[in-house]
Amino acid sequence: MIYLVVYILSFFLVVFLLAAIIYLCNAYKIYDRNDSLKKNPKKISRLGGVALFMTFLSVNYIFNADPSFTATFYIAFLMLFLLGLGDDLHNIKPYVKFFVQLIVAVLLVAFCQVNSQPELVQSMFWYPTFDTNLGIFVLVLSINAFNLIDGSDGLAAMLGLTINLFLTALLFRSGDVSNTLIGMSISGILSGFLFLNSSPAKVYMGDSGSTFIGLILGILALRVLNLSRDTHSFPDNVPVLLLALFIVLLYDTFRVIFIRLRLGKSPFKGDQNHIHHRLKRYGLSDDQIAGLLTGFTFLMVTAVILLQQMGNLFLCLFLLVACIVFNQTIDYLLRSSFKKT
Repeated sequence: MIYLVVYILSFFLVVFLLAAIIYLCNAYKIYDRNDSLKKNPKKISRLGGVALFMTFLSVNYIFNADPSFTATFYIAFLMLFLLGLGDDLHNIKPYVKFFVQLIVAVLLVAFCQVNSQPELVQSMFWYPTFDTNLGIFVLVLSINAFNLIDGSDGLAAMLGLTINLFLTALLFRSGDVSNTLIGMSISGILSGFLFLNSSPAKVYMGDSGSTFIGLILGILALRVLNLSRDTHSFPDNVPVLLLALFIVLLYDTFRVIFIRLRLGKSPFKGDQNHIHHRLKRYGLSDDQIAGLLTGFTFLMVTAVILLQQMGNLFLCLFLLVACIVFNQTIDYLLRSSFKKT
């Protein structure tokens, strides 16, 4: 019952706060900024992350009494939120953002039990710091991958909601009440945000929202990974299942980084080569892009579940091949459309 209360409260609170932010931003003309990647920015607020963050803090403070939520936990979240908010209002250098994200990840892993049970990984890899490094890497990667996919109306919210629902279901199945409450709160928040962010969007989550949600998803994924080591309530291929769940975010991130490096550009320099940009060039609407990429995620997760007896190596290769085929299909469609014009 408490899970439903948390979901409903998060949904209505975030919608109320978003409506207030939209009104204030219209009154003071605080809109999406104009830069080299946005030739014709719409008069839409990019401060939706403020509502997302405030809702999460409020609901989590009221319903979640987990002792691991120390002052350091909230300080880390506040640091990331303020970093994103600063970037929404004024451009912040990518290297500065990456450095702060790294500090946030270190604080959460080292002091907030985000990455527990390191001894199990030590016994497998014979490297005492492997689990800590893995946790930091996962959090920073999740923050940036989710931020990079936030470039089309409804896309980040729908993908985030899909990923979060799967993670929350796994946490609920394991009996992890505290993190299930976090998952239900984020589900309500993203559902409410999607209500106002679906095409045509009335508000954007901005960096303050996308990096915050990316961090939460990374934390929940690490928790699922840790729980899978000592409980029988998860399938044997949880690591590959998580890979399938984040497949769109991960493939898009590594693909654009590889292309930028190959062209001699900084991996931090933005461009219009993300998967949603390419699908837009083909002529798909924002709703179609969100539906297609969410559907692809569902397909990959379903395939991993059905083929789990084939082994993790086979499943990893399957996911890689599926992404390559999907990417080549987009390339073929784009070339075909350009030839016709």
